[in-house]
Amino acid sequence: MKHPDCDQYWSAQELSIGTFLRFTPECHSPCKELFVGRITLTECVNVTLAVICTQDDLTEHRVHFNGKRVPQSLHKPVKRDQIGIFLSIALLVITIACLLYAGCNQASH
Repeated sequence: MKHPDCDQYWSAQELSIGTFLRFTPECHSPCKELFVGRITLTECVNVTLAVICTQDDLTEHRVHFNGKRVPQSLHKPVKRDQIGIFLSIALLVITIACLLYAGCNQASH
């Protein structure tokens, strides 16, 4: 799909939402961003990608993508960095407590 003799036409409900002609993207709502072989949308819609190549022969390939809504619970990123910070601080506190306890025991003997 990255061949310079291939153009890409993205459509939704028979309307053009994006083209990628000679490495130049053009995007229309609900298209947010357009790259070679990839589109980012502002809403969930069914889209069709038509790739037309004119190298030796004229060839056309169509791919249909059926949009599915993702449950809101899957949109929330997992906050693993907060858990990592908490565990790091807890480990540091435990290590300091052990060192202080070991130091106090050696001083009393």
